[in-house]
Amino acid sequence: MDIVTRCGFVALCGKPNVGKSTLFNRLLEKPLSAATGKPQTTRHNIKGILTEQGNQFVFVDTPGIHSGRVRALSQLLNANASEAMSQVDVAVMVVEVGVWNARDEKVLSELRDAKIPVMLCANKIDRMPDQALILPYFAQLAEHEFLEYIPVSARTGEGCTVLKENLAKHVPEREHLFEADALTDRHERFFAEELIREQLLIQLDKELPYVMHVQVTGFQNQEERVHISAQILVERESQRKILLGRNGTRISAIGRAARLRMAGLLDQPVVLKLHVKVQPNWQRDPNILASYRGGV
Repeated sequence: MDIVTRCGFVALCGKPNVGKSTLFNRLLEKPLSAATGKPQTTRHNIKGILTEQGNQFVFVDTPGIHSGRVRALSQLLNANASEAMSQVDVAVMVVEVGVWNARDEKVLSELRDAKIPVMLCANKIDRMPDQALILPYFAQLAEHEFLEYIPVSARTGEGCTVLKENLAKHVPEREHLFEADALTDRHERFFAEELIREQLLIQLDKELPYVMHVQVTGFQNQEERVHISAQILVERESQRKILLGRNGTRISAIGRAARLRMAGLLDQPVVLKLHVKVQPNWQRDPNILASYRGGV
């Protein structure tokens, strides 16, 4: 009996901080997307490819849609999310189970405007004291007529198999677009930048991580190790001092944690060197902004 092959682009969409990137990484079983539990972690549309049992899902992790943002970078992140939503076969709208508010309504409105099918994925069920409340929660949202209503925990993986089984019903029958062992269409140095930025978000508080930009300046394989150098741009000298920490302790801790994450992704030991540079108004630099452009 011939196996039916299906292949489709699947956008993971939602407001900031609902666990899109954690779910993305869980589905792929690789830390491709920075996941920190903080808003505006994802700045790019990142594609991750999963091929199993005749199905090929091209997952697109999108930036969360922000309201009331006027900075050029934030406007560009919203544009990236909207562009991704307009070019996929099905969207998975990720929400926090038990929560539905005006920001979720805004995301759903964007998806409806894009005229693509939408599944609802209620995340963080592992944090719900009484899971008997999940069905009443879905019943409250029945008027929106989602394709499917799937409860999951991106942190533990619960429900992810059911999510994939239901996705397979809604992606088209067609030949696969990527090789069976392909994981992503991005270069390894891109993910090195993402994992450094992930640690900036984890280890620095409040606004400081959002005024930083990471650029990998060197990436070489030498003696069975990957040697990576990167610079972190900040806007003011005071920010540079905070990032470095007393006697360089903070930047060392960031580099150490990022190096371990990179080694897990690349399956090789990593040597990482970080340099901090002050570049005022980098968020208005057209060359840097151009690096964030691009949809599916």
